[in-house]
Amino acid sequence: MTIPDDIESDISQAIELDDANALRQTIESSNLIGHEDLGAWLTLAANLGSLNAMHVLLDSDANVLWKNEGGETAFSFACVCDQFDAARLLHKHGADINSVDSSGGTPLDWAVCHARPAFREWLKSVGGNRNSDHEEWPWPPRTHNCDT
Repeated sequence: MTIPDDIESDISQAIELDDANALRQTIESSNLIGHEDLGAWLTLAANLGSLNAMHVLLDSDANVLWKNEGGETAFSFACVCDQFDAARLLHKHGADINSVDSSGGTPLDWAVCHARPAFREWLKSVGGNRNSDHEEWPWPPRTHNCDT
């Protein structure tokens, strides 16, 4: 079932503003939103570090393991965008910390290029693995583009 544009817009705006009340209200008022849809929006919230929105999405049973066409998850986006608190929240809710995207990369592969050293160390401490052998980038990263 297709979600109307106005509902998608309301959800996206609530996530961008990290407005938990508006997001909760929109989700509760629509019977057209499924767990997979919420999983997709969870990637946007993780990308932006919108923790209030993430809590609402997770409390609404968003699929924390949802992958986009590139095999990327909300956890992957949190890692590539240096959203440490978002990654910890997703980990607490069962995110696959070693999911592999379509390019063969893991969240830790992305973090070694884009995340703070403390974030990288945390990922390693909770069992994060790397598939690549490129060197870790110095901090701050050379590039940082988290547009979705």
